[in-house]
Amino acid sequence: MHNVIANLFIRIFKFLRKVSPEYRELSASRSQLAPRKEFDISIVICTFEDRYFTFALPLIKQIRNELDFPIILISNGNLDKPVDTVKHSAFLKEVLQFKNVFPVSFLSFQGCAKMWNTGILHSDTEIVFVLNDDIQLMPGNLEKDFLAAIKNTREGSVTRINGSWSHFVVSKEAIRALGWFDERFVGIGEEDGDFQDRYRQTFSREIPTTRLISFVNLIDKSRDENVAKVSGKYSLFNSVLVQHKRFKALSVQEAKALYPFWSWRQNHLGDLKITTTESIERNLEVDL
Repeated sequence: MHNVIANLFIRIFKFLRKVSPEYRELSASRSQLAPRKEFDISIVICTFEDRYFTFALPLIKQIRNELDFPIILISNGNLDKPVDTVKHSAFLKEVLQFKNVFPVSFLSFQGCAKMWNTGILHSDTEIVFVLNDDIQLMPGNLEKDFLAAIKNTREGSVTRINGSWSHFVVSKEAIRALGWFDERFVGIGEEDGDFQDRYRQTFSREIPTTRLISFVNLIDKSRDENVAKVSGKYSLFNSVLVQHKRFKALSVQEAKALYPFWSWRQNHLGDLKITTTESIERNLEVDL
């Protein structure tokens, strides 16, 4: 029933979008954007086994119909039961029919912060689109919308899409400036607000939002039912943690230190091609 209502909503949305003056205005303004080859970006999609075929696979198909950016697919595990390996294998078989898709699979339940960080770590691009799986992408204007969000990310280092953390774009510049999402939030929820607080404290402004008419947030209610919740699909643990009297948010420096060797790798990956000992030693002197 939920899927029927969602499909009906999407059809109505497509029609209203086509006749909207705002749609025509946005399309015209984005026709002057730089071609995508000038952008170094990748896409991260987070999913779990209950949504493999209902949300994640259709989303990948929607992206591949218009875009060929690399996709890092993060597949979460379960809290109290093993991964359904038959379903997982069938899903990967379907996914790997698409080019430029790189799956990362967890054996047990991971928090949203850990999944986001993992996707960003695995992307070797400067700009990263992070998407929940329960979104619908309207065809026809997708590339221009992606490029508009990328432009705003280059200007502000992070941008949410349509005011939601269900889809956002983050630059490595933001990670270098603000650090990583706090993985002490081992469930779902609060990790976005924590990051937003760090952004506000560092830049003295709110994280901007980019309005994209191609993105529809379906807000599916499916979740790991073994994880206690406080409301919707958000974890009770994360809610209690952030309100605990002894909880102290990570400082920027602490958040940066979450993956201490990330900057080292960024600084020295290019050194693997250097063929002279002296040149490598000179570069090492900077960090040693």
